[in-house]
Amino acid sequence: MKSKIFLLTILILGIVLYMLSTKIENSKCTDDAVRSSNKGLVVISVLFIALPIAVIGCKMRCEKMRQSTGIYSQCCIYAMFFLVLGIVLISLGSVIMGKSGQCNANSVDAVKASSRNVILIGVVVVVASSGYLGYSYFAKKHGYAVTTSTFDFPTIF
Repeated sequence: MKSKIFLLTILILGIVLYMLSTKIENSKCTDDAVRSSNKGLVVISVLFIALPIAVIGCKMRCEKMRQSTGIYSQCCIYAMFFLVLGIVLISLGSVIMGKSGQCNANSVDAVKASSRNVILIGVVVVVASSGYLGYSYFAKKHGYAVTTSTFDFPTIF
């Protein structure tokens, strides 16, 4: 259950992040640091969208193979990966905010607002990933059942 919530949260944040990067791109800021950081945001948002879809797709296609061969998805590895990406998001948002003063006068406010939201998404991803990893470690250490091999998706998946 917690794996499904974590992956769906990352998917939603990826969609929001892509919309923010589009907003920054539409502001027509010509500063190279802002444009380069925005390209990084696009790449990270695509990862945030593609990885949860891949895990859910594997659940749909590989259920029988997983039962017979023991292949399963390690959501903790994804959480560690997203933890690093969350830190990168905070850095990219900070670069965009710092360099937004060099943009056009009418696009500075839009770029600063978008960069604040990028930093906020980075913080949410770091907190969610850390919480997921902390809970998994605590549950494993104290003998609670932590199953990262199965996802309780509805039957439509």
